Amino acid sequence: MPVKLSWKLLPLALGGMAGGLVALLVVVYVLTAWWSKPLFGFGAGGPDQPIDFPHTVHVEQAGIQCEFCHRNVTDGAAATVPAVEQCLFCHKTVNGMPAQGEEHPEIVKLLAHGGLGADGMADPELTPEPIDWERVHRVPDHVQFFHEPHIRYFTQTEEGRVETLRRAGSYNLPMSSPPEPGELVEASCAICHGKVRAMDKVKQERRLKMGDCVDCHRDNDAPTDCVTCHY
Repeated sequence: MPVKLSWKLLPLALGGMAGGLVALLVVVYVLTAWWSKPLFGFGAGGPDQPIDFPHTVHVEQAGIQCEFCHRNVTDGAAATVPAVEQCLFCHKTVNGMPAQGEEHPEIVKLLAHGGLGADGMADPELTPEPIDWERVHRVPDHVQFFHEPHIRYFTQTEEGRVETLRRAGSYNLPMSSPPEPGELVEASCAICHGKVRAMDKVKQERRLKMGDCVDCHRDNDAPTDCVTCHY
C-alpha cells in the first residue's frame, strides 16, 4: 500500500536540505581558502596596466633592485608602488624621445602623469596625476601580512636561511660567493611572487592561500597560531 508522508515532515526535509547546502558552501569556502587560486580578478597573464612596466627591462637589463622602487618592503607592512615622482627621477632623462627620434608611447604616458611632455619638459596643458595601477597580488581582508618581518628573516645570511632561498628556486642565488643584500631581498620576494624579473607583465604565480603560508611557517619554525595572521 502507498506510503503517506506527513506534512509535518516537510519543514524537517527543507531544513535538512538547507543545512546540507550551508555545509557544502562552508566546505567549498574552506577548500578554496586553503588551496585554490582566487576565482576572480587574476587572469593567466596578469591584469593589463595603465602603463606597461616590463620588469625584464628594469630588473634583468638595467639591474634595478626590488627595494629601489618598492621602498617600504624592508620597513613596513606593504611593499608599496613608487610614486610618479620616483619614476620621473629616471625618466626625466630617459624620456620619450630617444636618439632615433621615435617616441616611446609608454614613457610618454608616464611623463604625462607627471605633467611633462615627451621631451621631459613641463607641459602647461598636462595636469600631474597619480597612476592607477591594477593590483596583482591580494590576500583576504581578514589576513594580516607584513612584508618587513619576512624580508628581515630571509635576508639574514645564516647559511640555513640562504639554503631555504636556494631551495625555493624562483631566483638563482650564486653558489660560489655570499649573496649581496639586494640578491637576498629579490630571492625573498620570489618565494611568493615568482621570478618577477623575467615578467613583461606581472602575474600571480603562487596561490597565496592558507596552505602556502602554513607550510612555509612550518618549514621555517615560525608560529602557526591563528592569531599570527588573523586578528
